[in-house]
Amino acid sequence: MTSGVGLKDVALIAALVIMLALSIRSTLEVQRVGDDVESVQREVGQFKDSMKQKSGREDAVLRELLNQRDRLESVGAHVAELSDRLTKAESDLASTESKPVLPSAGIQAPPPVDVRAPKPADKRPMESLPEERPVPALSWEYKQRVATGLDFYMKRQFGVAAHEFYAALAFNTDDWLLRQRLADSYLLDGNYKSAYQELLQAVKQCGGQFPPGLLVECFGSNDEFKAWVDRLESKLQLDPRNEELRFLLGYAYYSGGKSADALEMFKQIAVRAPTNEAAAKMVEQLQTPAPGPEDK
Repeated sequence: MTSGVGLKDVALIAALVIMLALSIRSTLEVQRVGDDVESVQREVGQFKDSMKQKSGREDAVLRELLNQRDRLESVGAHVAELSDRLTKAESDLASTESKPVLPSAGIQAPPPVDVRAPKPADKRPMESLPEERPVPALSWEYKQRVATGLDFYMKRQFGVAAHEFYAALAFNTDDWLLRQRLADSYLLDGNYKSAYQELLQAVKQCGGQFPPGLLVECFGSNDEFKAWVDRLESKLQLDPRNEELRFLLGYAYYSGGKSADALEMFKQIAVRAPTNEAAAKMVEQLQTPAPGPEDK
């Protein structure tokens, strides 16, 4: 009987040991599964973060592409304008060379010239005629120089752009709009003296309203343009007697749409330097209200 009770105790102990082992195994399995779930959740969170970053980069790339498209459209419009002016100038030149000169009304035409050989007594030494100056033709090189200059300008390589605009200007020194682009390039490249001289000449050559420059178009944002203007303001504060910097700052204000600030700068120059015709013209232009639809 004692032997039977011992066997039952052994069987009970064995059963308890098995149940304890199963319990421990189940606990470890549940813990392992919990760790796997946490690992999966971390991976899902990292994936979501990476997708957000990727989406942000794609949005930035899209915005940059849209900005590049707008800049290219602006350059294309300017090239088209210069091309139209070039075509008109070539057409006017051709018509001038081919059109016969007719006598004006009320003025008698000169008598016909006697083409017969003059008598020996009438022979006189022929006077030397002045050398005829060739008319500069607006060639393919002019168009190529302008297009290349605009391309480098939008790439913010202002020194190279100024070189191309300067070379193109040699074909037509009366092209004040091209001269303005040259001044813009000098200004953004930090060559303030040359920019000032070219702007004075461009304003003088312009027969009507002098347009704003293409300063804002080459910056990535308005904040970047404002930071550049702030640096120009700081330079003028360090050298308040520099009228060249004052004129360029007024021009930068005008190009950035700040007409009131531009007018104040040009007024100061007109008072300090009454002989500055460009500043006086800009004051007159900015003080004159824009014509309405009924005035056009």
